[in-house]
Amino acid sequence: MKWLLFVRHVESSKNLEDRFARRDDTDLLTERGNQQARDLAAHIWEFVRYLTSGEVVVACSDAPRAVESAAVLAVLANVELIEDAELRSIIVPETEGISTEELLAMDPGAGREYNLYRGGLYSSYSLRHTGKYSRSYEAKVRRALGRYSALGAEVGVIFAHRSTFTTALIAIARDVGYYPSDFFGYLPIDFGSSALVEFTNGSPRRIVFANLPHSNLGTTGKVFLAQSDE
Repeated sequence: MKWLLFVRHVESSKNLEDRFARRDDTDLLTERGNQQARDLAAHIWEFVRYLTSGEVVVACSDAPRAVESAAVLAVLANVELIEDAELRSIIVPETEGISTEELLAMDPGAGREYNLYRGGLYSSYSLRHTGKYSRSYEAKVRRALGRYSALGAEVGVIFAHRSTFTTALIAIARDVGYYPSDFFGYLPIDFGSSALVEFTNGSPRRIVFANLPHSNLGTTGKVFLAQSDE
């Protein structure tokens, strides 16, 4: 694998309600999200074809909103969609399925920490409910990354959730020396945005871009792609 393109799924009702993930995840895309998925697939496929004319793998979390986001691209690419449970969002039993407002009412201290985390000022490792699950979740995401980076296809496109996306990018950023090992911060990752990672011999070489709107892949994305890290 030379390129991994990470894509956050598009708008779903869970995200509009600002709720934490739960195990029985049946959340679907909104009507707007379904339209976004069609636009997203067109932009992603055009960019993928700019990267390679060869084999492409399309994978996603097995949560419905990720599957719906990825399915249109799989059809365009004429490949079987890989649904992967190890790409699911982190599940924290203490906050499972509740909203951030409900967290604040239930545990104001935890709500404050989470607010600071989302502001980029607090480490996930220190969050009172999430912290004890963070490192085991990282290990799971790393296992998935190892599988996809070892595939023979030249490009892999992975649709996942913000927590999966954040964990993967921080792991890769550590590997290439961009990010500290003892801090796990918040990354802005918008609906349908993407990040591109270049690999050499199965190991990450550089993160080309992050949180790039899909409509900018053919412009800003190509400019970033032409640049090399010194």
